[in-house]
Amino acid sequence: MGTSHGGAAAMSNKLSQFLTSRLRNRILFTLVLLAIPLVLGLLVTYEVIQVDWISFMEVQPSFRPMEAPRPVPADSIPVNGPVYIQGMGSPENPIEADEVSLQRGQILYAINCAVCHGPNGKGDGPVAAYLAEEPADLTSVGVQDSSDGTLFLVITNGVPGTMPALRENLTPRERWDIVNYIKSGTLTPPEVTSAALEGQRTPVPTLIPATMPPVDLTGGGGPAKCSIGALDLIGLWVEAGTPESDPFPFTDVNGAACQATFAEDVLPLFTESNVWFPGAVACSSCHNANLAAASANMDLSTYEGILAGSYRTDASAAGNDILGGGVWTDSTLFFKLSTGQMPLGRPANIPLDEHGPVISAGSQVSETP
Repeated sequence: MGTSHGGAAAMSNKLSQFLTSRLRNRILFTLVLLAIPLVLGLLVTYEVIQVDWISFMEVQPSFRPMEAPRPVPADSIPVNGPVYIQGMGSPENPIEADEVSLQRGQILYAINCAVCHGPNGKGDGPVAAYLAEEPADLTSVGVQDSSDGTLFLVITNGVPGTMPALRENLTPRERWDIVNYIKSGTLTPPEVTSAALEGQRTPVPTLIPATMPPVDLTGGGGPAKCSIGALDLIGLWVEAGTPESDPFPFTDVNGAACQATFAEDVLPLFTESNVWFPGAVACSSCHNANLAAASANMDLSTYEGILAGSYRTDASAAGNDILGGGVWTDSTLFFKLSTGQMPLGRPANIPLDEHGPVISAGSQVSETP
């Protein structure tokens, strides 16, 4: 009897050990299975295992500038105001042409339209002479008799080959304000501040009229000037990292050894008009020391302002880096300039060049005997 009882106890003990061992193995196996994707995820996250993900916005199907607008998906509903949806006909103007709307439209017109259509809407803006087709006279009977919705669509979608679409530059409300201003029949240069735009999407910069002086490519007297692409010159300064007045070396398009400084040769590319294409306004017209009104809260009129970057809260604050951390071709500023997004108003018949327009800058370095 005792022997039988002892055997049962031993059997029970072995069974318990077996079950405990089996449970332990299952737990370990489950933990290993859970750990494998976690470890793989960490290896990919910290680039121990590198995966060539496509992460650049430009690497995707897209419409080129001046092309037809992207088709709107079926049953789309606008979320930021009355806009045009294909197949729904010309939109109705929801904004009353009151004093506030006309004042806003006057300011927005001066910034976005006057460069081509002129301050009084006669089609005689500073860029007009360089365009393949003469800008429309907005005071003409044909334009004034057009419906508000028709003008809204022209501003929104542009005119292929002649006028860029402004749907990404202006909110629907801003486009309707411009329509109201054009239809008011009182197109005059603004004598108001941007206070009427407070509380809206973004501060609107005050456009400084460009005097359009010709760019001096002769170099005048003194040491022989050098020729180089404007984008290349900025890039050489960015990557050299030299202070404002210190010279940095470069080789010009003819193979000559040259040197330039930021103050004398790079800064004028942002502060002078007529540099990037005939009739171009200065970059500092929209990006200047008046940060509250400057586009992207960015100052391109000074050495300190360019280093401080964009979206600055005040003059003493640093913003987002626009120089690519010293790698020019990775920078926001290079992207904007090389793709023609800056300065505004580039004629469609002037092609872009990855080196920028060839300019006269710096001076040749004398060879020592």
